[in-house]
Amino acid sequence: MIIIVGATIFKFKTTKTDSMSSKVDLIADASVQNALKNGQLDNPDWENTLKNLNLGTTTEDIIKNLEQKASEVKTPEKPLTATDRFAREFLTQYVKLKESGAPIDENTGLILVNKLLATDYGGSVSERVYTERDIRVLNTTSLAEIKKYGNTLGMIFDEPMPKDYENELVIVNRVYETEKNEDLQKLALNIARYEKIRNNIAVIETPTPLKNAHISLLNSLSAMIEGVKGMSILATDPVGATKMILRYEDGLKSLELSTKAMSAYFKKQNVVFSSTESGYIFVE
Repeated sequence: MIIIVGATIFKFKTTKTDSMSSKVDLIADASVQNALKNGQLDNPDWENTLKNLNLGTTTEDIIKNLEQKASEVKTPEKPLTATDRFAREFLTQYVKLKESGAPIDENTGLILVNKLLATDYGGSVSERVYTERDIRVLNTTSLAEIKKYGNTLGMIFDEPMPKDYENELVIVNRVYETEKNEDLQKLALNIARYEKIRNNIAVIETPTPLKNAHISLLNSLSAMIEGVKGMSILATDPVGATKMILRYEDGLKSLELSTKAMSAYFKKQNVVFSSTESGYIFVE
């Protein structure tokens, strides 16, 4: 909820234009912001503005025009984000709710918002999912090769941080507190770093006993990359970003499990890393 509320606050910086779609988006985004922040939907100001958008004179006409607009196949003025689609659906459902005569109170608002947020509004591109076909499997159980693999992996993870690098969670927390959305641009460094680590890991030869943990490691990094990419669009597409950020936590958990599995295997095989070796990161 912190992510959703914070993200919605970031989103609401729409610039005024004369296009009807921009006006609809402005009103819808404002209503989403109010609903998520306050848990209520009653906003006479934007309702009055809605009547002046030439969407129709009756509730039925307004709903029809909104639904038609949401399903138009023609190229929009700008690509619709998941948040744009969510906002328009929210506006449509709100008008229908008012027409039904249902009571509009705090609980009704929260139920509507939560129901809509459970829907996939698209907009995000999933990161690559790795399988055994995507890695170089070394058909060996040689302890020398296994140790070499551990040291190579450790070396990749131990690569120095780029200049001015900050942890992504530190950046997002600062943006949430200060609303300085421009700091989200710094996440490009984090994304590039994770992608480089993943790409370097993908090409190393992996001993057969460690192939499953290796694949899990790659997919963990993919999930984290997708999550950080979601963080980077918090200001422009908070609904789409929220879906992507959920992958970040999955990636962290999976990364921990896969590295622990490797550590356990090294220990079981009596593969020892000294404190001067890169593979020492696997020593518990």
